[in-house]
Amino acid sequence: MPWLLPVLGVIAWQIAADAGWITRRTLPSPLGIADAGVTLARSGELARHVLISCQRAALGFAIGGGLGFAFGLLNGLSKLAERLLDTSLQMLRNVPHLAIIPMVILWFGIGEEAKIFLVA
Repeated sequence: MPWLLPVLGVIAWQIAADAGWITRRTLPSPLGIADAGVTLARSGELARHVLISCQRAALGFAIGGGLGFAFGLLNGLSKLAERLLDTSLQMLRNVPHLAIIPMVILWFGIGEEAKIFLVA
């Protein structure tokens, strides 16, 4: 019954929201969130935002996959390229995305470029 604790947590959250222990501004109730989701789905806004997110993901995947393939091919075919690039690429690959978010915001701002860069 691994679902029991999350379900009890959501029930407790709803009770706390209904009792006024948690303000809507701080944390909306689960039913309020579900209602907002239904409203967004009916208006078409949810579908529009999901499509935009899918486009960002596809573009980031294409850029990241293309660069990864190109660098992998270069490192695999050239010993010199491997010696020059591989250590740095392996180091960058191990940096968590959360750690580079502040730098990405400084470099690109908070627009589309930053979002696509983080996906790539």
